[in-house]
Amino acid sequence: MRVLPVLTERLALKCEQLVSIDLVPSVLERANARCRRFPQVEFRRMTFPDELPEGRFDLIVLSEVGYYLSASALAFAQTRLYQALAPRGQLLLVHWTPFVHDYPLTGDEVHDAFFADAQPGGVLRHLYGDRAETYRIDLFERS
Repeated sequence: MRVLPVLTERLALKCEQLVSIDLVPSVLERANARCRRFPQVEFRRMTFPDELPEGRFDLIVLSEVGYYLSASALAFAQTRLYQALAPRGQLLLVHWTPFVHDYPLTGDEVHDAFFADAQPGGVLRHLYGDRAETYRIDLFERS
């Protein structure tokens, strides 16, 4: 099961405008059906990181996606995400952390790549982090 339908529905309760993207049409259909009552929610079929919605965003959530990218694609994604974040916009990362043999990266490697940009004078500032046995959450803010 993909988390897009549930996560988008929960975010919709707190957002004035929400754009949610995924590559898989059936996931978008389920999410759209679940969020039909929220007029502020829009769904788009896009290939991340090559495609992103236009504009600057106060919050970007990267959930269960980063470990599917190669290291070079993740570096490209980081650049794109930083460009899309509004000043003081927040970036929330949520990833499964156990090793999966056919994923190019682990969840920890994804988060660590963003931490590299959260050093003094960097693009990001780390606001919050939590780790459970099988997942990790980190919240950053654009400097």
